[in-house]
Amino acid sequence: MRFNQIITHVMNKREVMKKKKLIFIEKIIQPRKFILPFKIFFIFFCIFLSGFLFLVSYSTHSVKNTRIRTYDNRLEIDSILYKEKIPIEDILINEIRIINLKENNEYNISFKENIFGLPGYGWKQLKNGKKALVFLTNKENVLLLPTRDYIILFSMEKEEKFIKKMINENKIEIWEYITPPKYIIIINIIYFLSLILLVMSLRYLDIKNVKIYVYDILYGNKEMVIKSFLNKKEKILINNIYINEIQTINMKQNTEYDLSLKSKLLHLGFLNFGWIKLNNGKKALVYLTDKEKVLLMPTRDFVVLFSMENVEDFKNNLSNL
Repeated sequence: MRFNQIITHVMNKREVMKKKKLIFIEKIIQPRKFILPFKIFFIFFCIFLSGFLFLVSYSTHSVKNTRIRTYDNRLEIDSILYKEKIPIEDILINEIRIINLKENNEYNISFKENIFGLPGYGWKQLKNGKKALVFLTNKENVLLLPTRDYIILFSMEKEEKFIKKMINENKIEIWEYITPPKYIIIINIIYFLSLILLVMSLRYLDIKNVKIYVYDILYGNKEMVIKSFLNKKEKILINNIYINEIQTINMKQNTEYDLSLKSKLLHLGFLNFGWIKLNNGKKALVYLTDKEKVLLMPTRDFVVLFSMENVEDFKNNLSNL
């Protein structure tokens, strides 16, 4: 029964799309040319910065799931970026020990390696010249596992218990997790903020492509669709628009319809699009590239603010539908 309902819904939707007829299109005012290059540069910088922050924070966030065990005559290290399986015979068991990297400088990572890679994670060269696979979140309690070819450094809270079991039993079937990073909350915040910045930056690049489409749909109803390539599609029935109250406003002079301070801060001061609260307390759907020529279009539930050259022509087109 559920499957039949889905098929019926899809078929009805296709039928509506077939009978949908485009009446007219209105474009947004293009951003001023002398301002646009600076904004585009800033946006690309934001994209680069957010991408970099995302990679660093995601990798650091993932470190907390790194784990180690001995099983089936091999040492296994499992992390999001590295999965290592080392035969027990390749590990120099008698040389396994606990070290404090704040006191033992010999096993610290070289300065060059920390600049060009994720600090404390992955394949590194130590200050003593040796190659090492490191998983460091705490420098005070570090398990040092020498192998024939390289060294493993692993931050661990129960390192003494791990060493005893490894030496005496040569078998630790339960995973031991890495010491959790100290600043995991800050890392999580950076991770989510970088995602938000990236999404908003990509959407802003597409604001110049925003258009208003007016369609004739089934049973004589008319529908307005505001959309672009990346921005979310917004649909408004023409019957819900107060056409007689449509007007042109200058938002630099009419502060009543300006964005509230909270909205400006949330939208980084210049990302004037999407759902926003105005100074007068009203909810608004805004698409602004020029604050001097703005279409003010009231609807039953909210206000639409849209940068447009010929508001009167647009109003007449809607009145004649």
